[in-house]
Amino acid sequence: MKDVDKREHILLKAEELFSKNGFNETSTRMLAAAAKVNLGMLTYYFGTKDKILQALIDRKLGFFRDSFAVIDKLDLPTIKKVDAIIDVYVDHMFEHRRFHRILHSEVLSEKHSDLLDYAYALIKKNHEFLSEIVEKGKKEKEFKNIDSRLFMASITGTLTLLIKTETVGIFWLSSDSKASSLDDPAFKKHVKTFLKEMAHGYLIAKTN
Repeated sequence: MKDVDKREHILLKAEELFSKNGFNETSTRMLAAAAKVNLGMLTYYFGTKDKILQALIDRKLGFFRDSFAVIDKLDLPTIKKVDAIIDVYVDHMFEHRRFHRILHSEVLSEKHSDLLDYAYALIKKNHEFLSEIVEKGKKEKEFKNIDSRLFMASITGTLTLLIKTETVGIFWLSSDSKASSLDDPAFKKHVKTFLKEMAHGYLIAKTN
């Protein structure tokens, strides 16, 4: 197995164990055993357990940064950029919900002050991108004079609730009660449509 493959394999197993057991309860020995590498190899690739979690944070949260950079360059009306951002958030948070559960239950706590600061800085930067898009729409009189940060919180807060309480959330929100997981295409479309309709109603200024 190539070095890059081994590194990816360790990250995959770490994500599984952190999600199942929690960060604090997952030892480096458990990680090494799950990845079928020795402790020396684990140290060689990452150094510490904190660095493994940091690598996961970089990978997952960096995806938002890269996606938003692409959206920012598109020749689209501001509201269409908001729609595109909502698509990115729904797709990524649903597909990688195991990571986002780790992030909110483990990193966003007082247990990891250094990682908390690190993750929060990345999250804040990602959130600020949408806030800046909204502020641009306000400046150009396309959007109402609303609180862009609270608007951002309403989007990510809804998605966070769904990934943390998946079964209950689907039961509450699935229009036909047939969806069994967040992977259900119809349910995902339903969530995207709702969030976009909410965004349009909340943001777009009425013209006389």
